[in-house]
Amino acid sequence: MQSFTDAFRSLTYQGSNIVQRVSGTLTVTYEGYGTLTLPNGTVANVGRFKFVSYEVDTMIIGSNTTIEYIKDTTWTWEKSNYRYALFEIEKSWMSMDGTNYNGFKWVGFTPNINSVGVKVLSYEIPANFKLEQNYPNPFNPSTMIRYHLPKNANVTLKIYDRLGREVETLFNGKQGAGIYEIDWNASGYSSGVYYCRMVSEGFSSTRQIVLVK
Repeated sequence: MQSFTDAFRSLTYQGSNIVQRVSGTLTVTYEGYGTLTLPNGTVANVGRFKFVSYEVDTMIIGSNTTIEYIKDTTWTWEKSNYRYALFEIEKSWMSMDGTNYNGFKWVGFTPNINSVGVKVLSYEIPANFKLEQNYPNPFNPSTMIRYHLPKNANVTLKIYDRLGREVETLFNGKQGAGIYEIDWNASGYSSGVYYCRMVSEGFSSTRQIVLVK
């Protein structure tokens, strides 16, 4: 088990008679490594991390002082070289001047198991939007598809058959600037010509890909 703790502190003046002081600690612990089973599939080689944050938020308005105490505990299941958590649980509570004020629990997981296959190749900002030709091509049964994002953007990456019918959505969501690569496994499809289409922020590009079995 590996763990580290970091302290934070800030002071903000909001006008002539309002002062906000925030202080606390954040502890991050690497708890385990193994296989994660979700409603949409199973992913191997996943690490589990625990984030515990203690925060004291003091607001001073003139002669009145209000103090909030916040504890937030979050568990995330992460896969190496992938940008988003596969699974996440967050539990938080807040007390104000010693009285319990609020609390919540949040659970979420990656909605499309195919998005787990999105690998971040580089966080360097490319010059333009771009969808590269897949490789290998022709392929059997899987192929790699690489694309470039020059800024944070919503991205849709879909596969169509030769009649223009949608076959599969590889990714649909928001990503940061960078170069990405995704693996499409077409073992469940028949040989033939397919098309990969990328749409993002007014940009669209289509590549012909060939599955040969």
